[in-house]
Amino acid sequence: MNRESTTDGAGEVSGAGQPVELQSALRYKYIAIFPFAVDPPREDEVFRYLATFVVRDHRMGDAAWVYRADGTLIELAAEAGDPACPKPLTRVSRGMNSTIGRCVSIHDSILIRDCSREPGYPPALYPEPGVGSVICAHLTADNTCYGAIWLYSSIPNRYSDEDRAQLQTLATVAAFTISRIRLQERSDWLANHDDLTELPHRRGMRTLAQSVNGDAEQPRTVLFIDIDDFKRYNNINHAIGDQVIREVGLRLKGLVGTNGVVGRWSGDEFVAVVAMAPDACRDFARRLVDSMKTHRAAGQDVSISVGVASWAAGELEEAVRVADDGLRQAKAEGKGRSVIVDL
Repeated sequence: MNRESTTDGAGEVSGAGQPVELQSALRYKYIAIFPFAVDPPREDEVFRYLATFVVRDHRMGDAAWVYRADGTLIELAAEAGDPACPKPLTRVSRGMNSTIGRCVSIHDSILIRDCSREPGYPPALYPEPGVGSVICAHLTADNTCYGAIWLYSSIPNRYSDEDRAQLQTLATVAAFTISRIRLQERSDWLANHDDLTELPHRRGMRTLAQSVNGDAEQPRTVLFIDIDDFKRYNNINHAIGDQVIREVGLRLKGLVGTNGVVGRWSGDEFVAVVAMAPDACRDFARRLVDSMKTHRAAGQDVSISVGVASWAAGELEEAVRVADDGLRQAKAEGKGRSVIVDL
């Protein structure tokens, strides 16, 4: 491309003699590649759209590789053009001194006009014939870097600062699109989950509990669980109380596993719905109680009481009310135990 930028005194022309209005219009065109309002794309689709748009529609290079930043590693999310990304580069370290790793780490776009003049560049892992020039732009929005796009041309000196700026504009638009997708996903998630424990809350449990399919051999069973003497943890401080709730919820989730679902009902109360026969559920409830006795939460000794009831039909709340009778009985008998009713 090798375009040159020019401006007059009024600042009305920029980039290969293009009017500023045209440049602004091109930015709207970039936004149009993500059909958000009509059919919100998935995050993986945004990466794929970006790669194909740059190579096929915008014709900025021979091949584009879009990487997703994930913790300390960067993983290939999409690619377009020819040649394909070599397999050894599908995962790279965020901190490594590579174009992609450096771009993500420093949150700055990179332009290498003539790779033959760069000592030790390109590495042998890059495709043949040799890489002539490279641009790499970071996908950052709301102070979060979601990855980077690496654009390649076999021709040296193909890219200019204008090309780098255009690629960065595309990458930024893609990043804001991903940010909006994640915000929507987070909003949808919060509509059904408790923020403290990250378990389903009461409304979420009404829906998720229906996914536990019971039958004649494995009927659905509800366990109503309460942390014994919870006020004493809050009396230390509320942060300890919150941590106890989080850790108990996490342990319950691990113990229930694939047998069903567990959620925070309210305060220090949890509900689990499992597909389990009555005899098995009796042992399972005892295992829940014993597990809490042998594991501290937030550095504190913790015990739970459990009421258990069958749930064949009707609203979840009805089964929970029956299980609550068992929970009350467990409390009356000394806490740290389970009581089964209506089985």
